[in-house]
Amino acid sequence: ARYGGGIAILGEGGSFDSAHVYIYTTDPLRPVRVHGNTASQGGGGIYLKPDSESVPGGISSAYVSAFNFRIDGNTAPQGAAVYGDFSSSVGYSASASVYLNLGLVGVACAAGIPCNTIDGNIAQNSNGSATTGAAILIEEEGTLFARDFQMRGNSGGQVIRLLGEGSISDYEGLLVTCLIADNIVSGHLLLANGEADLQIESCTIANNVIAAPRVIDASDNLIIRRSIIDQPGKTSVAVGGSRTIEYVLASERLSLDGGKGTTVVEATPRFIDPGAGDYHLRAGSPAIDFAPALAGDDRDLDGLPRDFDLPIHFNRTGVRDLGTYERQALQPLVLNDKFDTNDRLWDVGIPGISGRDPAQNISGAPGSGSMAIDFVNPIGSFVRRINVRQQCIHLPGPGTYYLNGYGHTVPGSAVQSQSAILYWQFSRNGNEACSNIGDVDMFGEFVVGSGPAWGFPDNPPGIEVTESMWTSNSSISVAMLVELSGTLLPATHLKAWFDGITMIVNAPTEELFLDGFEGTPP
Repeated sequence: ARYGGGIAILGEGGSFDSAHVYIYTTDPLRPVRVHGNTASQGGGGIYLKPDSESVPGGISSAYVSAFNFRIDGNTAPQGAAVYGDFSSSVGYSASASVYLNLGLVGVACAAGIPCNTIDGNIAQNSNGSATTGAAILIEEEGTLFARDFQMRGNSGGQVIRLLGEGSISDYEGLLVTCLIADNIVSGHLLLANGEADLQIESCTIANNVIAAPRVIDASDNLIIRRSIIDQPGKTSVAVGGSRTIEYVLASERLSLDGGKGTTVVEATPRFIDPGAGDYHLRAGSPAIDFAPALAGDDRDLDGLPRDFDLPIHFNRTGVRDLGTYERQALQPLVLNDKFDTNDRLWDVGIPGISGRDPAQNISGAPGSGSMAIDFVNPIGSFVRRINVRQQCIHLPGPGTYYLNGYGHTVPGSAVQSQSAILYWQFSRNGNEACSNIGDVDMFGEFVVGSGPAWGFPDNPPGIEVTESMWTSNSSISVAMLVELSGTLLPATHLKAWFDGITMIVNAPTEELFLDGFEGTPP
């Protein structure tokens, strides 16, 4: 189609009736989907065109309301996903409005089913050349009210562009509980031109490739509350009108509050695994327990309760987490602890000599695997100990931390044996990767297994971090080592397996309570 490759919503002049399309899911396993459509002019997925040219007989607006939806893989030069056009005549105008998850129609998507996504839409012309169009474009008089959605993998000039100019609403753009990540844009990520006002609530903006110098460019008024903007090297905002910035964690602060506010922090949010698209927060994230609680029963993007007070974590001004997701439990502190699907969150020390072994495991589901270390001593040299994988764990607060895990090695003898060792080091002020941290405040190690049978220490040593020692940058780096001992040297291989590496805080008997099982959803 020229306009509206998937759906075209056209107002009809000569009456005051409006065109309104509802898109909603009826099968929780199969969300309603606008997918793979193309428009040569605008609105690859959805196009809205009001009509005001037949006055005084009446103006006709155009609306779309989507609930539990997917809008993905569409292309157009402008508005690859959604294009809200406008219509005007002398003294009259009609609006196009896009509503996403305002209210509830149909059924919710099943757990684990991709839903409420605006992903992979591409601004390009009919010959496949990239354009500067937006994934979502809302023209003059139009509005975009959207909540509980994510935008990933879109490419074009902007992810969202609002043109404003006198909408009847207070804000032309209202984005609530959204994740905008992993997009590629040639301009600013979010652009509000003219008189378009933009409001952002409880959103996470991260890991986008942005060619322009700013993440958000707003010609008029801008509100950002309880959100994360993690775009290192970019200016967070430029604002032409009034601004309200409250409870925000950002990679660049000066443009938000001039460095003078009390509710804006410049810091790294510490997502679980942004490289794999996981923007949930680690237990040691400074975005946890940051803002005051809000009345009501609003939910995060996973549908889980807000305002969970994470045990031992420092509360900045309240119990609400910033951004799209609310962390629901203290554990796990160690990530990829059972190596169930991958080992990507363990940093490689010596490449090529370790990896996940699906054939051996003792923790997790059967066949989930373990970490295997297999090092061949070079000819003419001798290595007694190797460290091949480690993980940086930022601490949510002071306490006594207990590291433990399973381990085993190959059979030993009276003259030669091998040990699987967990090594740790604590730093009051480590950097984000626990590397190049200068002086280490404490360190230690213990054997978790020696020989072919899996070992698991009954009484692991505690790592006591007092209130005076703990800072928001305090960390424990955990490493897996294999060590050779005995009188018959050298050995051809150093081999060991690790699984179920965990870290609990305070006392092992208190772990359940620290996970929030006392009357609070886990």
